[in-house]
Amino acid sequence: MIQVQQIEEDQKEQEKEDQESKYVKGVVQISNISVRDLPQMDLVGKTDPYVLFKMGIQEKQTSVAKETLNYDYKDEQFDMLYDKTIMQGKKEVEVEVWDYDSVGKNDLIGIASFDILPSFNNPIQVELFLQQKKKEKEETIKSLKEEEIKKKEEEIRLKEERRKKKREENAKYVKGIIKFSKIAVYDLPKMDIKDQSDPYVLIRMGEESEQTTIARNSQSHEYLNEEFMIEYDPVKTQVQKEVDVEVWDYDKTGFDDLIGAVSVDV
Repeated sequence: MIQVQQIEEDQKEQEKEDQESKYVKGVVQISNISVRDLPQMDLVGKTDPYVLFKMGIQEKQTSVAKETLNYDYKDEQFDMLYDKTIMQGKKEVEVEVWDYDSVGKNDLIGIASFDILPSFNNPIQVELFLQQKKKEKEETIKSLKEEEIKKKEEEIRLKEERRKKKREENAKYVKGIIKFSKIAVYDLPKMDIKDQSDPYVLIRMGEESEQTTIARNSQSHEYLNEEFMIEYDPVKTQVQKEVDVEVWDYDKTGFDDLIGAVSVDV
């Protein structure tokens, strides 16, 4: 069993050495460069793309195409020396497509790479699909997560701020007695065709209510010597902060008519 495993490992090592031996010193020639269907990177105007080729410490760059998502870099050709002793084990040409920005930082549109071995003594055409750079992708994801966290933190802060404001507001409303006196109505509209109104005032607070006497045939009336006291308990009224005041027209033969209503903060 050990001998078989050793033989398999030796075979793999030999295959690796055979593969490595195919990568010899030479020149990689790059030509017929073009880009297609690039994403629009600027809000105003199109993309200004250029292509950057990297192999080891060498870099070659095309010209900058102006405001286009598709472009052929005609008559642009680059020769790059391949020497595995200075390539640090790398066997690919790295390709980066950038959007040139005259006023700020250039934006990386995407990256790709291709193995140089298939082109050894054999011209080939390579079609590459751009991918986001891993680090940039991670930074984008991190940025989105941080933005989401900030958004949630802001929502929590605003909710707590609203709760605090509500608590402070509610703290102003304490248990006590609300006294109503000097009740009067003036210039009420005429509700009946033949006669004037027969108004009375209804005061509501939570489940409690008080009502004045009925003033006969009057559009203005002072309810002299009529006073009411209603107990105010914010717990019972679920922190209701207003007294509802309604003025009605009494009708002895039918339904009373609501003349108007108003709410008054306690």
